[in-house]
Amino acid sequence: MLHQSSETDNALYSARVANPKRGKEMKVTDIRIKARQLGVKNYSRLNKADLIRAIQTTEGNSPCYEQIYDCRVYDCLWREDCQTGVSS
Repeated sequence: MLHQSSETDNALYSARVANPKRGKEMKVTDIRIKARQLGVKNYSRLNKADLIRAIQTTEGNSPCYEQIYDCRVYDCLWREDCQTGVSS
């Protein structure tokens, strides 16, 4: 069964994770809120990169976080954080 999100969870997600232009690296605890809302299994045991890839997969996207150097997908929620962690 999927976790029913509380209004507090939704507010935290909206304020911290959903705003890709906030200019700061996303915290793992904030990303876990999103994972829990999506029903990602074992989200509390995953490191940040694996957690984001699991979210990408759950949302029907390619699990490409920190895998593509010079990515051309500019509207990705994870882009700023992702491209700082990719090595050439």
